[in-house]
Amino acid sequence: MIIWKFSGWADEWAAHMPARISTTEERSGSFPSGSNKRDKDLKFAAALCSDCELLQLEMRRQVIGWAREAVLATRNEVPELSEMLTKTLEPCEDKISQLMENLLGTITQNLTTKCCEGLVGGSVRALTSQYRMTNKPAPKTASLYVKGITHPLKMAMSTAGDRSSHGFLLFLSEAHRVKAVNDIITAVSAKYQELVLELFANVKKLGQTLRKLQKGSADGLSGGGMSDDDKIYLQVFLDVDAVASSLKEMDEKYIENEALKSLYEVVKGVCQERAIELPADHCM
Repeated sequence: MIIWKFSGWADEWAAHMPARISTTEERSGSFPSGSNKRDKDLKFAAALCSDCELLQLEMRRQVIGWAREAVLATRNEVPELSEMLTKTLEPCEDKISQLMENLLGTITQNLTTKCCEGLVGGSVRALTSQYRMTNKPAPKTASLYVKGITHPLKMAMSTAGDRSSHGFLLFLSEAHRVKAVNDIITAVSAKYQELVLELFANVKKLGQTLRKLQKGSADGLSGGGMSDDDKIYLQVFLDVDAVASSLKEMDEKYIENEALKSLYEVVKGVCQERAIELPADHCM
């Protein structure tokens, strides 16, 4: 009865959580401070998810242990007692598991949206206008928008200050935290790759058009002999490499994400095909 009451209350709270978060206004500035209502709701959701996991473990340990002791006290033998009790608890465990899945889904979706804001805002597409016929020198550093891709994750994993001010992902168990972060990296990398492929297609198409118009150099050589197109490709590589480096700083296992590796290999492959010299200290 206690478990069902807890689950019912938590279900009701979680059901309204996405709507509350979507209507929360962020504070002004490039990056949110992390002290707004949205982050408090996400921190509460992570803590609730952790409580659910603990409740599951304690339910198995204490209920089954208590029942076994009660039966042994009567000096009776009950074959397959643990299996019978586990089956009895299955509906409660399923309800709690579904609640945890919903909470993790909301947390993951919200962070994915925040990480993608810089991408979908046109920053990737804008690279063409930065280099096409501008005589701008070849890039040496990542674009400014790149910091915004991993910043929400870093804030959610922050260990600064006391525990009450830690990032909300730290309230999750290690297994749930790693899964959540990997799901976010997968979704963000997939969106990033979609935008990069679109950019590359547009760069190629425009290059072909210019080739016909100029009847000469298609790419517009400038800035130390590097073409405008190659500058764009190199900038994309520097940007993707910076994202990978930032994730590696958080934990090396995150750069093993398959979607991230696919994105990296696509960009790196195009640069290598065009014989663009890449930094020797690149991340992957």
